[in-house]
Amino acid sequence: MANGTLTLFNADFPLKGQDLQDGSFALTVSRQVRKGTPAITAAAPTTSATLLIAANAARIVLEIFNNSAAVLFVSPSAGVTIANGIPIPAAGVYKDEASTGAWYGVMASITGDARMNEIS
Repeated sequence: MANGTLTLFNADFPLKGQDLQDGSFALTVSRQVRKGTPAITAAAPTTSATLLIAANAARIVLEIFNNSAAVLFVSPSAGVTIANGIPIPAAGVYKDEASTGAWYGVMASITGDARMNEIS
């Protein structure tokens, strides 16, 4: 490897840069692509916690788009407030690739407009 040394570790033995240079080791990298069907929904969060999207055990990815002029605060907790929620600025997006639970939102001062793109 030019301009440096590459060392890979295996559970059985270390592979050093020389092992790679003489062709005695091949490295294959693959990425699993998860495919699903998108479903776009809308909600109108207010100054009280509002359910944005229900739980979905088949969910792969969820994107929450703040289609409002004010900050939207989101959380997987029904007790979301402007003090404990994740802020999404106007025209901002929050992406969740880890959970399948419900999401809630609250606005600081206006009735908002949230759009959810759920891939499942």
